[in-house]
Amino acid sequence: MTEPVDDSTLRTGSASCYGSSMNTSNADHHSEVARRLMLVVERVPGGATAHANALGVHRATLHRWVTGRTEPTAADVAKVASLAGLPAVLVHYGPTEELERLLPGPKPSVAEAWSMVPRVKEAAKLAGVHRSTVERWLAKNNVSSGEG
Repeated sequence: MTEPVDDSTLRTGSASCYGSSMNTSNADHHSEVARRLMLVVERVPGGATAHANALGVHRATLHRWVTGRTEPTAADVAKVASLAGLPAVLVHYGPTEELERLLPGPKPSVAEAWSMVPRVKEAAKLAGVHRSTVERWLAKNNVSSGEG
């Protein structure tokens, strides 16, 4: 059982709200929060610029949060969590593995996505374009069609 947090140890109006009785150091917790923020920003569709705009912060500020250079306030963590429709406490303190499970999976690379489509002809039909269009796109993106 942890002891209660002494209010005098909290930094009010600043970037942190962690008491000294935490089992992990503030720096360790801060890096874990940054890691969880990064997961949300990377996996929630929209991109960093759109997320920063939705949060009402500059893109550079969001970048500093997710890289661990600066520490967001608890209110800012709650805003980031709202992008994914998750409780703020999960993003702030929760196990990263649980967050990974709840967020959409990472987007596959072009090569991985292409490997899911077995043939150029089928891909063209699915996309509603001519086969040569698919072949040009594959060449432009340096992706092998897998067809000889």
